[in-house]
Amino acid sequence: MIRPCTIEESCNMKAAEITEKWNKVQETQKALYEEHDDIVDRINSNKMLIEKLRKEEVCNVLNYVRSRSRKLSASRIETLLCHCQDMLNGNIDNTVLTFSEGDLEK
Repeated sequence: MIRPCTIEESCNMKAAEITEKWNKVQETQKALYEEHDDIVDRINSNKMLIEKLRKEEVCNVLNYVRSRSRKLSASRIETLLCHCQDMLNGNIDNTVLTFSEGDLEK
């Protein structure tokens, strides 16, 4: 014969079920927070790398302009300085310049 549950037993079983679900929710939430923190760290790391690469590109272009300023046309210097300004302002188009003797003729 199956004995019916008392109200207290029924409530205690339901409380245990709710507690179990609550613990699972907390574990999931903790995992999501850790994943979020990891994503934020990667975003910040990428931002720092992009900033470093922009500065390196600007320094490279400015060194080129300084070393060749007497041979470069005014329009070419303007183009190179515009590229530097765009890099510093964040308007990058994934362009990293390479230089050759042909640049002196443009």
